[in-house]
Amino acid sequence: MRIALIALSCFLSLGCASAPWLDKIGNDYRLREAGKCEEPLNLKLAVAPVTMPPLPSAEESQNGASERFAVTGDPNLIREDIVEALNYSGIFDAVATLDLPQEDCRLEEAMKTAWEKDYDIILSLNVKSIEVFYDGVNGWYMPNVLNWLFLMIPSWWVKDEVYGSNMTCEMEIRSVRSGNLLYSKEFSVEFRRSLNDFQRGWQLFGIFRVPGSLGESNWRKVNKRLFPGLLHEIKVQTALSMQNDFLQAAREPDFEKKLETRLGLIIGISRYGDYDITKLKYAEEDAIAIHKHLAGNDETGIAKRNFMLLANEHATRKGMLDSLDRIKAKSRARDSIIIYFAGYGMKSSPEESGSGSDAELYLVPFDADSHNLQDTCIRLEDIEKRLEGINAREIALILDTSFGTDMESRSLSGNEGETPLLKELLRTPGRYALISGRIGEGAMEIDDHRHGVFTFYLLEGLKGAADADKDAAISLGELHEYLSGKVTEETQMEGSVQHPQLRGDNAAEMFLEGSR
Repeated sequence: MRIALIALSCFLSLGCASAPWLDKIGNDYRLREAGKCEEPLNLKLAVAPVTMPPLPSAEESQNGASERFAVTGDPNLIREDIVEALNYSGIFDAVATLDLPQEDCRLEEAMKTAWEKDYDIILSLNVKSIEVFYDGVNGWYMPNVLNWLFLMIPSWWVKDEVYGSNMTCEMEIRSVRSGNLLYSKEFSVEFRRSLNDFQRGWQLFGIFRVPGSLGESNWRKVNKRLFPGLLHEIKVQTALSMQNDFLQAAREPDFEKKLETRLGLIIGISRYGDYDITKLKYAEEDAIAIHKHLAGNDETGIAKRNFMLLANEHATRKGMLDSLDRIKAKSRARDSIIIYFAGYGMKSSPEESGSGSDAELYLVPFDADSHNLQDTCIRLEDIEKRLEGINAREIALILDTSFGTDMESRSLSGNEGETPLLKELLRTPGRYALISGRIGEGAMEIDDHRHGVFTFYLLEGLKGAADADKDAAISLGELHEYLSGKVTEETQMEGSVQHPQLRGDNAAEMFLEGSR
């Protein structure tokens, strides 16, 4: 009889070894029903390190209830499974984890790293809580007690108690480039499984009094047994959220607009490496003020990252051209770009340039050689070529400089007369230029303003003075109209009139402050 009972007990143990929660994600019926995305979004997604709640003490974990126990989990395993789910969904062009240490998983740092690695969007997951809990018996409790009391047979194969695990999470997807929130969802996943006495950790009184007899070590073992199932549920819910909710959000009309960002290169040179080039008074201050206005008030740090400032010795010929190339590498089709320059300009004669026709216009970098300006300055034609290759919706080139005047201003040459300016660049839609004056006019600096006249009123206009229709948005058209009045009036009184110029088809429609 005893042998028969032992055989029966062994028979009852069959079927306990299967672990369907460890199957591949594609085997889950919920995902098979949802299907996969057939047309991936043209976006590269990075997954930030998962943030976890702090590991609670034993007293905090139980929270006065013996049926539940707060635990933690491995954030790296959670992130690996999220990446697997995202790859399975097929929604994105590329998915990868960010190479960041777990202890430095702040969103700001993650977004900065994603920006440097050219990802478009970033997914962050904040685990708010993980709990394991007792959920009753499953009908095998009494046979298990009999085994222990009468047969003296270890009963680790007998499923006698049901335990569950619950994880509450908050998921966000943001644009790496603009910082805008694209999608958020708070959700909970739950998993249950039967465990025998040894799987949840044997306790002498556990065969009579559960869960009251369970200690911290028991709950840790329960968590270890249930965590793989919880991970599977995270994978399934992540994939379903992407296929259902996120794809729906991506089809909304304002989704593309949320991805837009603004890039900029701000250059100001007051002193030059060549002592034969006379110092300017306020070009450096002009650039710093413009940079501060465009990027300095941004608490997220995104604008500061997007706007580069080159002043004096940092604005070498190579530094300026390399910065343009960096903007080219970082720009996307939906972006807008501002290039600002305050410093010397130069206009050569056709004979000096060797072109045989039109004179050439130059921007003078910090390391220009006064004895060889043509070879050490930057031709506007070279800047044109770099800007033409930039993949961006709009580009505004703003120049507080002058080309070809004998007046005491921001020009190194005295060859007056009109010459084609950015003619090739401005043929491209979305390419605009706002210039402090006509070729042959000066670009004045006035001590009362401690700025160039053009930049002083440019800043005033951006701060709101140019907002003619009071819609909290300032376009290039509004700026030009405001500058034409203020700059022309003030420079005329100083004896060197400037007429600010706006070039490019539909240039008036580009917004520098606010949006359409």
